[in-house]
Amino acid sequence: MWLIHGGVMLDIQDETGRTALIVAAAVRKHPAAVTALLNKGCAVDLQDSFGRSALMEACAANDEHIASVLLNAGADVNMRDTGGRTPLLDSCARGLRAMSILLIYSNSDLDAQDWSGRTALVCAAEEGHTHLVDILLARGASLNFTTYKSEVEKDKLFGRTALMEACESGHFDIVQRLVLAQADLDLQDSRGKTALITSSLRCHDKITTLLVASGANVNLQDDKGHTVLMICLNKQHDAVAAFLASLSLMRESINVNLADKERKTALYHAVHKGYSDVAVTLIEGGVDVLTTTNSGQSIRDLAVEKQDFKVLQALAPNHQS
Repeated sequence: MWLIHGGVMLDIQDETGRTALIVAAAVRKHPAAVTALLNKGCAVDLQDSFGRSALMEACAANDEHIASVLLNAGADVNMRDTGGRTPLLDSCARGLRAMSILLIYSNSDLDAQDWSGRTALVCAAEEGHTHLVDILLARGASLNFTTYKSEVEKDKLFGRTALMEACESGHFDIVQRLVLAQADLDLQDSRGKTALITSSLRCHDKITTLLVASGANVNLQDDKGHTVLMICLNKQHDAVAAFLASLSLMRESINVNLADKERKTALYHAVHKGYSDVAVTLIEGGVDVLTTTNSGQSIRDLAVEKQDFKVLQALAPNHQS
């Protein structure tokens, strides 16, 4: 501490750009050193070579006392590091509830996006931090911000929302909250995947059922042309597939005649995977039984190949010679 009072240049940066204040903030339980440095006129918002400020380091160390001292000294609560992350984004990704609350009530930009487009809500939803999702929603965080296309990782998935990330990770409680908050259920990412398609691909049946019951569009197709019904059949979600197929019997808003890029319909997928009961339900619901795939294979041909006599019997009245 004697150096602080000895007239040394307090804002000198080391080879990584770190100042004495940044180092002091990064080490928990040293608020006296931080206060002394600030009282001597240290620049509060200097950043190291990674764009990290003293406030960012205090937040990462989960030291609310030091963070409060820095904020009271005028630290920029919305400063970004080299990844575009603000202190709030970082704290929400780490699940630091008390720190996140401090930052929120210190006028953090709730909708600030890092260079990949992730917001605090997206981070909290993806990581399963339900308590932070509740706080962010209560404070008015935007629901439908989407992630950006990466200039570095050009093949990386983008266009993702908080709801999609919660579905990907299987966080049912968070999905439920986002649905109740009226998140857009039908936005599609760069591969055409909706929240519903995402949950189906990840075998989160409870979430899939919730989204369907909440009005998610069951007819949207991903970049392969797959609908949620096709995905459920291929992923062996027999209960969900049976439920979706039953919608055709009630003439609900499900288009069972949609085909994927190989011109395979849900009926084709049902027969191919051995779901005879689902296939019969689709047939009874009025599905087109005369479609053929790109290779020219018909539903009847496939049923013969699979020796599916239940499907063949259901097809009999529909078969045209």
